[in-house]
Amino acid sequence: MGTSRPRTLRVDDEPDRGHDLRGARDRRTRRDARDGTADRASRGRARRLGSRGRRPRAGVADGDSRIDGIDTATPHRRRDGHRVRRLCRLRPWRRDRDRGGRPSTRADRPRSVARLVAGRPRARAGVGGRTRRSAAAMTIVDPTLAALLLSWNWRADVIVVVLTAAVAYVAGWRRLRQKGHQIAPAWRLVVYLLGLAAILLALVSPIDRLGSLLFLFHMAQHELLTMAAPPLLLLGNPLPVVLWALPPRLRVPIGRALAPGGAARGTLRALTYLPVAWVLYVAILWGWHHPAAYSLSLRLAIVHDAQHLSFFLAAVVFWWPIIDPAPRPRGYVHHAWRVLYAVPAALQSQLLGLIFAFVASRVLYPHYLAVPRVLGFSALEDQSAAGLLMMQVEGFVYLGVVLGLVAGLLRREERMTARREEVTP
Repeated sequence: MGTSRPRTLRVDDEPDRGHDLRGARDRRTRRDARDGTADRASRGRARRLGSRGRRPRAGVADGDSRIDGIDTATPHRRRDGHRVRRLCRLRPWRRDRDRGGRPSTRADRPRSVARLVAGRPRARAGVGGRTRRSAAAMTIVDPTLAALLLSWNWRADVIVVVLTAAVAYVAGWRRLRQKGHQIAPAWRLVVYLLGLAAILLALVSPIDRLGSLLFLFHMAQHELLTMAAPPLLLLGNPLPVVLWALPPRLRVPIGRALAPGGAARGTLRALTYLPVAWVLYVAILWGWHHPAAYSLSLRLAIVHDAQHLSFFLAAVVFWWPIIDPAPRPRGYVHHAWRVLYAVPAALQSQLLGLIFAFVASRVLYPHYLAVPRVLGFSALEDQSAAGLLMMQVEGFVYLGVVLGLVAGLLRREERMTARREEVTP
């Protein structure tokens, strides 16, 4: 019988090697025994393996071939091979001990990734058989607030006026497009319809009903009627477009009234004069926010409607010199004058919002002290929030207006310079 060939180590024996390790292991062991590094290596391996590395293997004789309990002559399976494979399949927090040798506690182990991402704690039994997860998932909504958020004030007068304005503009826009006029681009139609949508949002949506309970929503309603709807409607250049929707027997006399020398043009010229428009808008804005006038508008519906209508019309007059739509009763208004016109308006709006937000130490409108609170904060906090809303909304709007006017001024100066260079030989 021939001598049996020593068994070689393969993939199933060594997890990280796929070739014969006998020769390499023997050479490394003999070299370590010569230079004295075997003691250090064996002690390090024993520390990694714990008590298992110090326990002698069954069936291996103790002799010169063993150094600190490790057989250096006979190839054998790595003692920690199965341990390495097992730990590779487990997560780091599933090990019995950490790297410092201290037992790991359950509190130190993180939750599973799914629960960490979803943010859902493990359900535990609570009072009445309900789990903590189901109790956390429940959301308590104030019934009054829920009813108000679903309530729309379908006012027939507002809806009829808005729909009439929309139909007239769309009809005139289509007629001008068919005739090839350049005063009716698509973007003007879009901004005009957005302006009408802002009116509906202010007067028909739940904002109108919430304004009777919260000054914050009442301020949002006023911002829609002064800072959103008027400039969007004027950007649509509405008068010439709507005129083309009318029959000739109406379009001709209205056009004559708006032409130079007409009665309507003279009135529009007086109202859109920069100092007049500025003083008119600021006086109406501050006058209606006086406690007596504001409280009266909250008590009487007709006064409330007059307040909203005056806000809207004064804002249209105020924004007319800035947007400069047709007809231009005062001709071209220089961009520098428009900037000087808009900056003081921005400052006075910030001052009014500052009074509501920080200066007033008491509630200025007693109406909001008598109504139920639906969002959990006091009437004074509601007043401060309304002032902050006014400062932020109008601040951003005026900032955009001033930047746009400055950019327009620079473009105009560039065009003027280019024309002078073309004329000059």
